[in-house]
Amino acid sequence: MIKPIEMYYAECDICGTSYEHGDYSCLSDKSSVREDAQDGGWHFEDYEKGKCYCDNCHSFNDNDELVLKEIQST
Repeated sequence: MIKPIEMYYAECDICGTSYEHGDYSCLSDKSSVREDAQDGGWHFEDYEKGKCYCDNCHSFNDNDELVLKEIQST
């Protein structure tokens, strides 16, 4: 029998990139995704609302404040 399972992945709220770690792009629980993505340089601004930014779309200024890349319109 084949049964469905619920999986989680992180997607950047600016560019839409999905976090991938090795051969995996999703995991079975939210906290593992967050920990893994943070270890990979991603930033989670508001875990409850799901705001996350890839390492290419965020940085921190000299005052340790979050700086987000502007969304490019096409």
